[in-house]
Amino acid sequence: MQNPAVKFRTLLKYRRAFHHYTYLIGLAALGVSLPLSKYVISVSLFLLATNWILEGNLRNKVLQIWHRKSILLLVSVMLVYLAGMLYTENVTHGMKRILSFVPLIALSIILGTNGSFSRREIKYILLAFVLAVCISSFFSIGNYYGWFQRVISDIREISVFISHLQLSLMVNLAIIILLYLIFYDHFNR
Repeated sequence: MQNPAVKFRTLLKYRRAFHHYTYLIGLAALGVSLPLSKYVISVSLFLLATNWILEGNLRNKVLQIWHRKSILLLVSVMLVYLAGMLYTENVTHGMKRILSFVPLIALSIILGTNGSFSRREIKYILLAFVLAVCISSFFSIGNYYGWFQRVISDIREISVFISHLQLSLMVNLAIIILLYLIFYDHFNR
C-alpha cells in the first residue's frame, strides 16, 4: 500500500503536467485558428480560460496580475473604454468595442499569470501558426486561380477564411517567425 503523501505528490505532478499540456494545446490551437477559423479562436480561448480557472491557485494569480504592470496596463485600456461609455451616445457601438477587447484582456491575463514554456514548445507553437498561414495562403491562391470553382471579381475576395488584410499581416508575421527561427537556430548552436 502506497503512502498517502506519495499518492498526493504523484497526483499533483500529473495534474500540473495535464494543465501545462492543456495550456500548450490551447495556445497552439489559437495560433492555428487565427488564419483558418474564427470559431476555433473562441473555442481555444474558452479552453485556455477554463484551464486557467481549473488549474487553481487563483489567489497567487490575482497577486501576479496586481504586481505585473504590463497586465495592469492592458486592463487599463478596458477601463478607459468603460469610462467612455458614460459619455457616449452610441451605446451599441461602444458595447461592441468593449466586447472586442475582452478576449485580448483575458488572453493577456492568462499568458501573464501562467508558467512559461521551453524553447522547444515555443518553437512548435510558432511553427503550427506558420503552417496554418501556409495552408490559408494555399487556399487563397487556389481561390485566385479558380481551383475551387469560385469566381472572384475583386482581388480583395481572395482570402477564404479571414479578411485579406489580416491574412497579409499574418503572412508577414510568419516570414518574420521563420527568419527568426532560422537565424536563432543557426547562431545558437
